[in-house]
Amino acid sequence: DDDDDDDELSEDESKDIVHESKVALVTGGNQGLGYALVKGLCRSLPLGSTIYMGVRNFERGRKAVSELMSVGLIAEPILCDVSDDRSVKLCAEAIFKAKGSLDIVIHNAAARLNIRMPKHEQVTTFVNTNNLGTSRMTKYFTPIMGFGSHFIIIASSFGALSRLDKSKHHYFDFKKQTIEDIDKVMIDYIEDVKARVDDKKGWPEWINVPSKVGQVAIAKILAQDIRLIKNQVLVHAVCPGLIDTELSRAWFKDVSKAATPDQAAVDVLWLVQNRFKDGHGKLISKRRVLKWL
Repeated sequence: DDDDDDDELSEDESKDIVHESKVALVTGGNQGLGYALVKGLCRSLPLGSTIYMGVRNFERGRKAVSELMSVGLIAEPILCDVSDDRSVKLCAEAIFKAKGSLDIVIHNAAARLNIRMPKHEQVTTFVNTNNLGTSRMTKYFTPIMGFGSHFIIIASSFGALSRLDKSKHHYFDFKKQTIEDIDKVMIDYIEDVKARVDDKKGWPEWINVPSKVGQVAIAKILAQDIRLIKNQVLVHAVCPGLIDTELSRAWFKDVSKAATPDQAAVDVLWLVQNRFKDGHGKLISKRRVLKWL
């Protein structure tokens, strides 16, 4: 009997330790905002936490992790190519096997738009990574989110529904649509762009807008998931604002007011540190809720 008591004690103690330390994953974690988020989590999470740097290229991940180690920060690279269903599934399975659950997922991985390439040539890769990639992350990671955890989708203020023509609003009605429905809308959108009929059908010129609206719609649908509500999982879509990166320099003439990735990461991590319940299922920028419509 005494032995049993000892076992119970050690179980309770281990629960306390598990409660204190956290398990986090940042996709697209080896550069830009993703790298800054990994760095910020390494610095702010309790001792004994595990921070996974989700990467598409394991070598690049290893290199980024060794850079962190040189300043005394520890993260683990893990393959998570969000454009590939199997890669996302295997990543979720590996983390579940190692840790049992996740406390923080920041889905930041995204395909970049090439300013010099016509949109019909890049829409498939762009939507597959940014939209279907977001759906894959929700499919495989929400079942392993722990109690009181966070699921954050890095989106943009371009994801406000008001940026789309009214004729398109019903496609993104989060009260009626499922994530599968949003995927279908985005796959049809790819076909419209490739056939060069997107403008005739009332889609905006820039493929980033429908793509971001689709991502925010997924966050809103996810926030209504009974399973997640019972488990007190907070879901946020976040606009990190203009960040001074190679990508933004290609698109914007003046990036003098742009934040550094480290500066932009602070407001994203604030959501995790402060459990911003008012922002559940909302698009947030700089700690404030943005209007969807």
